Amino acid sequence: MRRLIIALIVLLAAAATYAAKGEEAAATAGTKGIAVPKQYSARMVMTELHEGKPRTMAEPVLLARDGEAASFLAGGELPVDLGKIQYVRFGTQATISIHELAPDQLRVCAWFSVSTLDTSNPGSIVIPESGIRLIKTIKPGESIEADLPGGDGRHVKVTIKPQ
Repeated sequence: MRRLIIALIVLLAAAATYAAKGEEAAATAGTKGIAVPKQYSARMVMTELHEGKPRTMAEPVLLARDGEAASFLAGGELPVDLGKIQYVRFGTQATISIHELAPDQLRVCAWFSVSTLDTSNPGSIVIPESGIRLIKTIKPGESIEADLPGGDGRHVKVTIKPQ
């Protein structure tokens, strides 16, 4: 019984010490101990010209972890039976991956697309799409910009900041 009480006291003392060190380690995570992936916010503004003036189509803010993709869809998904159901996306879309190369360098890989759903012809579905892929190295806080193909004045600007 005495051994059990002593073991319990030692265990409680070790748990208290571990908890105190855990709080200290959590405050310095990323510099030593457990590495926590950095997060970035990508503020997008997607516009198109309407009667000669820019009109905002979408203005999402995506959160992306270092090396992982974040995506946005304002539109929908169409289920298509190809032996198993697959979903075809349409609308205003964006996918962004961000990777920190150095403390002041980010590699951004982005895909932007605008498409519409055309069901005017019975028995077929057509999804005309215009899109662009960008791969660029920037500093945190800088923006990437692109005009979408198609000549209709569609433009996208994304500002990347650490979270």
